[in-house]
Amino acid sequence: MLPYFSILSFSALTAFLIYDSKYRKYDEVFIFLLFILVSLFLGFRSIEIGPDWFSYKELFQNQINFPFIHSITIGDPAYFGLTWIVRRFTDDILYVNIPMAFITMYFYYMFCKFQKYSAFSFFIGLPFLILFIINFPRQAAAMTIIAYSMKYILVGSKKEYLLFILLATLFHKTAIVFLVLLVDDLEKFKIRNFLLLSVAMISFFLLFVSKYISGYILNFSTYMQSSAAHLKGMIYLLPAATYLIFYKQIKYEMSLEETFIIKRLAMIIIFSYFLIFLHPFLYNAMDRLFIYFLPIEVLIFGNYLIRAIKGNQILMYMSMIIVYKFVLFFVWLFLGNKSTFFLPFKFYTLP
Repeated sequence: MLPYFSILSFSALTAFLIYDSKYRKYDEVFIFLLFILVSLFLGFRSIEIGPDWFSYKELFQNQINFPFIHSITIGDPAYFGLTWIVRRFTDDILYVNIPMAFITMYFYYMFCKFQKYSAFSFFIGLPFLILFIINFPRQAAAMTIIAYSMKYILVGSKKEYLLFILLATLFHKTAIVFLVLLVDDLEKFKIRNFLLLSVAMISFFLLFVSKYISGYILNFSTYMQSSAAHLKGMIYLLPAATYLIFYKQIKYEMSLEETFIIKRLAMIIIFSYFLIFLHPFLYNAMDRLFIYFLPIEVLIFGNYLIRAIKGNQILMYMSMIIVYKFVLFFVWLFLGNKSTFFLPFKFYTLP
């Protein structure tokens, strides 16, 4: 527990320091230091942490038996290409975990760097980003690339956004569903809008839903008892609902493009959460989809809501969010049904 607490406490302390005008000029230095520390923390974790560590290790070991073309076509090309290259030099998956941690944290660092309160934004997503990198390394990388791509879609740079979405799909193909943000006006019929929505919805079904149907049929009772999807949904439902409630106060701090995109994302989160109640088959599909909503929470709590708060109230707001995130993280860590896979945290030791 202590390693988790230490890295999160340092991030929280940095957020408060940067808020102080005396240290604000060191903003970029502190957030870069956070990027390096968290990358090393996660890159040098024990290979036996996380629910799927054995499966990832087995996949890595088997790469020695496949040609490169086969490896990049059996799964997500960027990750499997990396494992294929590393496996040619070593049989230690540590050398996959290190670059994956740095790649994932680099895009998250670049995403937070452009927020008004960058260190505070960095902290907001960090607790669950740590768990996602340990548990879902490929999707975590795709998610932080999508986070960085928000920089472009929020200012209307759609070509650059599209390029980063395509890059994200190389780490996890489910990232393609974010093509939906390229749709201009849902009320107007356009061939491009129709095609983008069709690709996004078909991809969602093929990549999220159909993959799990057979597993749900075999393990129906297990998934019925799982609360992971509900909890993740509620975590991201809160910032989305808060944004919509305080929309009138916040919209004056945003451009028209930002208003359009964030409002749409908030509504997608709310709609996605209520899909959980539609059918148990959607539990795991929604659970995975919610991972992609982490950057939206960072944008709403760390960038837009805070703009509408003035004076000393900002410090109180930051304190409330930081306490909330600490409580949420440790409740998840200790009471979650997979907590034993994350505790105790261990660093890599030489064989």
